[in-house]
Amino acid sequence: CKCHNEEIVCSDRGIPIIPLVHGWNSSAKRLSLTRNSINTVEPKAFVHYPNLTSLDLGSNSISSIHRGSFYSLSGLTELNLENNKISSLERQTFSGVTRLLSLDLHGNQEFPHRGLFVGLRSLETLYLENNQIASIPKALESCLQLSYFSLDDNPWDCDCRILYLKRWLEKSSNRRLSVSYLGAISSALIQSNNSMCSDALPHVNSGAIAFASNTWLSELNIEEIQTHKTATPVVIIKNANKAAICTLNIYLSTCYCTRVAITLHDHIIICLLHTVCQIDLSKH
Repeated sequence: CKCHNEEIVCSDRGIPIIPLVHGWNSSAKRLSLTRNSINTVEPKAFVHYPNLTSLDLGSNSISSIHRGSFYSLSGLTELNLENNKISSLERQTFSGVTRLLSLDLHGNQEFPHRGLFVGLRSLETLYLENNQIASIPKALESCLQLSYFSLDDNPWDCDCRILYLKRWLEKSSNRRLSVSYLGAISSALIQSNNSMCSDALPHVNSGAIAFASNTWLSELNIEEIQTHKTATPVVIIKNANKAAICTLNIYLSTCYCTRVAITLHDHIIICLLHTVCQIDLSKH
């Protein structure tokens, strides 16, 4: 391993377990163990590294992380677990790392436990790309303080679970979404007999007409809205935070095959949706 200025780098060494670097472990602030052969992180695996602020375990073969593995790392602010083989994580996997600011879990096999992020009140950045996520995970219920997260390259189910997306966005932005037009939603979803669908749609106004208050889109005004449809429907979201913007961008791009251009003007997000194709959501 290479040790320099409170940093230990043990990358590309074929290491199968968490190593102990004598003389450096107690003072190290940064530890990199990327591209090794580690497959399990045992309880108290980092008890000899009490001062770590950054830990990189990316690109190993980790499939199991035991409860309490990171408990001794109370000062940890950055944790990278990308590109491993993690299929599940226990609720208390990250207990003790309450100062964590950035967590990278992208490139694993399945999204983890619903209560996984409970207690991570300082978490600002979360990466969950390519994790076999089919809908907005309810584990995010405790992550309303996020300033950035990524959900790219997941196999989304484009169905009425959009309701949870809408509710999560409303909670995360602490504001009610105001949507003036959302032409990307197909009539198949709007007219679905699924009981969830009646509540699953954002508030929509037809065309450029300004109503005193937003109304729920229903079968009665579908024809009117489709008549006013333009080549570039506009979605306006007022007072949305960065997490809300990222989620909406990813969801629309993935589920509705659209190219999404987002601009910020006077605290209002304007999304121009250039429809490339339309998915028949009744088949999903």
